[in-house]
Amino acid sequence: MASHSTDDHLNGANGVANGSEPVNVAKKRRIWDIRASKMGYETHNPIRAVVERLNVQPNPNLKRIQLSIGDPTVFGHLPPPANIVKASLEGLEDPTLEGEGHPHGLLHAREAVAKYYSKVAEKVTADDVFITCGCSGAIELAVQALTQPGDNILIPTPGFGLYKTIAEPLGVECIDYQLKPDCRWEADLEDLESKINSRTRFLVIINPSNPCGSVYSDKHMKELTNMAAKHRLLILADEIYYDMAFEEYLCHMAVKMNEEVPVLMIGGMAKRFMVPGWRVGWMVVFDRNNILKSAGLLDILGMLTLSIGSACTVLQHALVSGLEETPQQYHKYNIDTLHTSAKLLYDKLSQVEGLCPVVPQGAMYIMVGIEISKFKDITDDQDFTKKLLAEQAVGILPGQCFRYPNFVRLTVSVPVDMIEEACKRIEVFCSQHRKD
Repeated sequence: MASHSTDDHLNGANGVANGSEPVNVAKKRRIWDIRASKMGYETHNPIRAVVERLNVQPNPNLKRIQLSIGDPTVFGHLPPPANIVKASLEGLEDPTLEGEGHPHGLLHAREAVAKYYSKVAEKVTADDVFITCGCSGAIELAVQALTQPGDNILIPTPGFGLYKTIAEPLGVECIDYQLKPDCRWEADLEDLESKINSRTRFLVIINPSNPCGSVYSDKHMKELTNMAAKHRLLILADEIYYDMAFEEYLCHMAVKMNEEVPVLMIGGMAKRFMVPGWRVGWMVVFDRNNILKSAGLLDILGMLTLSIGSACTVLQHALVSGLEETPQQYHKYNIDTLHTSAKLLYDKLSQVEGLCPVVPQGAMYIMVGIEISKFKDITDDQDFTKKLLAEQAVGILPGQCFRYPNFVRLTVSVPVDMIEEACKRIEVFCSQHRKD
């Protein structure tokens, strides 16, 4: 069997000399010359990569408790609002929704998004809105529209790994700026400013945060947006968890913090309406000074939607009901439920010697530090996670999934009784592995 090196496979064996024109081999080709792409080889999901390395079976004598899954639908106690389910069923019977729809998104869906953000942020129109296949589709749209190979973008760490998954195969570097756990995960402004260079295309701000569960204050959001203005940096505001702050905190939108900075805001139905599988997201362009329009960005975004595509038309139709008809009580119930679970996790784990949880302020997560020096046979966060699952059947995510070692992330979208039991098992686990 013939063998080829990776370079041969990626750069061209069997008919294409490296750096030369293709050779006509139609008469002499004797093999199937099918090749996986370089982009495919360079696409990695950091969470999956870390989790696959754990490779451990949970204790079969205990019922498994998953505090690692960010999908709020898993346990059934956080259903979607009835009105969007009804609207989606009605949409299935509407013949006008059977076609492909506009690549930018259905007009009435874009109008509904524009109407919503005109109320909570600033005036925009349907022309400023792009409906995407999930929030990830909006991230992909932004990276493709704004970067070239060799450029870089600034992303928070700990932070959502999908930015690297999307950007790096395109030759775009993701540069981490540090968040500070002792300051409730605010950005280290000095570190952030030191990372900006001539190839930096935009600054990503994730607020509220996955994985940190933090919600930035008005003061800190102004510090971040003022820095972006100082360095003439576009902001990509990842606000998928907007309006999911716990009662004593407020979400401050990036676009409202500085009148000079253009903002691409991304959001979606996934978490606010508890339907991550529906894959309906959006990008809203806030360009009050016509900086992006002058650069032709709106035209580029429109052209890219032709290849990236929009979301399911039936579910875009349901989005209108979600934004216009969902009772506020529905959102309050969800936030209160998440807050109760988050507070319980924080209170319980704060009492466990060797663990240092950071107060969660919103979204669906809590980050917990591990004092490795207090344990006799735990080497790092991956080792902690692996042994906890094997011995106590409790699943969590190691901080290395988010480029932040010796922390772990737990999900708070879990019923209270399961959290109670999980905390008991974590306490037992830590007591068994702590130094005497």
